[in-house]
Amino acid sequence: MIDLDQDEVTLGREPGNVLTIDDKALSRFHARLVKTATGYTVADLGSKNGTFVNGTAIVAPRALLNGDQISIGENVSLEYRSPLGASNGTSSSNKDETVLLPRRAVQDELNKAGKAHAEEHRALFSRWFEELWNKKNYAITKELVADEFVAHGAGGQDIKQGPDGVAGMVKIWHQAFPDGHMTMDDITTEGEMSAIRMTFRGTQTGEFLRCAGQQQEG
Repeated sequence: MIDLDQDEVTLGREPGNVLTIDDKALSRFHARLVKTATGYTVADLGSKNGTFVNGTAIVAPRALLNGDQISIGENVSLEYRSPLGASNGTSSSNKDETVLLPRRAVQDELNKAGKAHAEEHRALFSRWFEELWNKKNYAITKELVADEFVAHGAGGQDIKQGPDGVAGMVKIWHQAFPDGHMTMDDITTEGEMSAIRMTFRGTQTGEFLRCAGQQQEG
């Protein structure tokens, strides 16, 4: 366990670093932690094998949050602990600190976090398709769609911005296919991004996208 009580902490295999780690996969001066008003940031110093936070390579200084996993080189991982996060029991000091961890332990934690994130996305989109597309609950767009959201529709659909635009687009489908039903066939999640494969089935009884430039009514 290493207390962070300096304004700047460098990490690398060179003895001139504040934290020297004897590992050939590290660069001489590999990464830097810099103290700010709210904690520490981490930056890569042009290392050969990169600096990662929670499995993502950083290309610019990044503010650290309590519990963030920092991986440097190929074999070294650290966990950042801040007294600001002590309420969850992860820090026993009144100073910021880092803890050296086995690489496998870090990867296991990242795998768990990724699985939880994927399950969260699956639950969200399952609700989206069931409530909006199948039960015609257009009000759910107010809850789940940001005002600045912009969709680019296939087949020349002109989709307006924000919750009303999305609701208006789905209404056009419902007007043409009153018995339409949407099924989420599969979802793949990586980080904060998800790709979804879905199927819409219905009987067309009304006009649908008469022309590519058709304007939709919300």
